[in-house]
Amino acid sequence: MLIVLGLSWAFLGRRHADAVMPVGETAVGETVDGAREFGSPWAVLRDALRSPSSPTPLLMIGIFCFAGMWSALRSLMTPYGTQVLGLTRGEAGGLTLPGAVAFLMAVLPIAYASNRLGQLRSVRYGVVLFIVGVLVGFTVPTAPGTVTAMVLSSLGYAAFAVNALVALWNLAPTQKVLGTYTALYTIASASGMALGPAILGTTVDLTSWRCMFLNAAVAAGVTFLVFTRLARRAPDRAPA
Repeated sequence: MLIVLGLSWAFLGRRHADAVMPVGETAVGETVDGAREFGSPWAVLRDALRSPSSPTPLLMIGIFCFAGMWSALRSLMTPYGTQVLGLTRGEAGGLTLPGAVAFLMAVLPIAYASNRLGQLRSVRYGVVLFIVGVLVGFTVPTAPGTVTAMVLSSLGYAAFAVNALVALWNLAPTQKVLGTYTALYTIASASGMALGPAILGTTVDLTSWRCMFLNAAVAAGVTFLVFTRLARRAPDRAPA
């Protein structure tokens, strides 16, 4: 954390003229492009949630669900490995390492591909790959099968992690409220990561550890339906 603080102090504190995008005003509460001005973050939140057709709440639900299932799988992998695969706690804890490596290696290629496909479409592809991964984990309950499942799931989550915040930014009515929309993403994502392990753990209590991956696939299927509905309601921005 001290290293991060030093780097942010050295680099993020600098202001670059080409990074500032001023928005001129023509009247009180209105910008040159006709977008509304907001006096507080609460006004932005009310504007995002007041319309029944607003896609912002739906996108936040999708972010909550997917981030929650990803966090749950990683959190519960050690007891899954000991209960189902017969591994030691140390061995079970290492099942997620290949997935983490795959995530880091795939982020840049996924970002490039997403710029051509569009954010919402890329997220939907990522959710499908995530579902395929957890189904592999359910059908092949071995250590190699679980590692393969975590690698596929990590690649699917990488597609989500790269694009979900950008998709939410695209819904912002003006550049000046991007910070508030970033906060909305953080609220949805952090809430999912906090509650996801408890939710998936509850399904394990109702079924068994053997069904953990299958339960995650069902929850991810709900996420896919959310993003499919969202893609029909909100434009997906990608270069022509």
